Amino acid sequence: MKSEILTIVGYVIGMMVTPVVGGWASTWFGGSAVFVMVDLLFGLALLVALVRLPFRFLAARRAKASAATPVS
Repeated sequence: MKSEILTIVGYVIGMMVTPVVGGWASTWFGGSAVFVMVDLLFGLALLVALVRLPFRFLAARRAKASAATPVS
């Protein structure tokens, strides 16, 4: 669970840094299409991680509940 949250934080930081680096690189190199694609990929990865997070939480909770149930 902790690693998923850190992954989401990494995606958010990537989404914040990419436009800044893209603006800087477009003045130096003249091309910003690559950085638009990188920004879109960070956005897509963030959405996938946010959708996946509740399912991982429920699976961990279900596994914890089944481990706590005594077997007769």
